[in-house]
Amino acid sequence: MTQIKTTDLAELEVIVDKAYGPLNLMVQSEIDSYVQIANDALHISRDRHGTNIDTLVCLFKKGPCYDGDVPAKSERDWLLDNGYCEKVVVKKEQGYNAMTYKGYVLLKFLVQLTGRTDFVE
Repeated sequence: MTQIKTTDLAELEVIVDKAYGPLNLMVQSEIDSYVQIANDALHISRDRHGTNIDTLVCLFKKGPCYDGDVPAKSERDWLLDNGYCEKVVVKKEQGYNAMTYKGYVLLKFLVQLTGRTDFVE
């Protein structure tokens, strides 16, 4: 698990609590998973370029998306490497990307952090 600064821990707990309920009602594996995703969301929300968010929102609103249609290939690769999206086959065609449930949780956390409900509308 990625090292979390103690200053971020309280913020992460608030993010998880607002989206999924209190941490004290979860088993440890759920807590670990949600805290890791919330930690990624925290770092993404601080990214000045916003390309991770753009790529994630594209997959949510328009997905599955063909490789050439995602806003940033490098960010798509990061989402793939971290399990937030997957390569899929659509109507016998390869080269598509779709958001995973883990990616949806990430997007939900980003909405909590940024207050940007337009991500999911």
